[in-house]
Amino acid sequence: MQLIKKIKQKLGLSNTELANYTDISLSMISMVESNQRQLPSDANMILLQLFTTLEAIPKVEPPSQLEKDALKTSLNLLLQTEEQQKMIAEQALQNMQLKYKQATTTIALANAIQSSNVSEREAACLAAFKAKAQKKLEENNWTQQQLLLLKIKCIAYKINEIKKLKQ
Repeated sequence: MQLIKKIKQKLGLSNTELANYTDISLSMISMVESNQRQLPSDANMILLQLFTTLEAIPKVEPPSQLEKDALKTSLNLLLQTEEQQKMIAEQALQNMQLKYKQATTTIALANAIQSSNVSEREAACLAAFKAKAQKKLEENNWTQQQLLLLKIKCIAYKINEIKKLKQ
């Protein structure tokens, strides 16, 4: 029967495999193929349903070399962009950490100087200096640093995933 041959070709199955998948006996498949018997109606329905399902599946062609090259180029550009973003974020984090350290040092120094004997004018100057350092400290606080660090980790994860896709 042509239907059995078509299904076997489409799926690349042997008679044994087709028998296992359809619950039609191996001997029945062999006899039908050699035109010695007709399929029972229930077995014929199973095969027709299988064939109809197979025919409904769209054929997907493997990507052409041009499509592969375009994908590779896109992945390379995406990888470059993510690596640049990571580098920018790392530099921003280093800058933020440096400003945070400078601000805490400045505040500690201003506190030490204020505790010594200073004039009113020097005290006012130190207070303004301390306020400016406190503002920098708030701008570069630990939470913001942690958020930036998390962003860096996310970008690193994306970079790893892109590299996996390139392989």
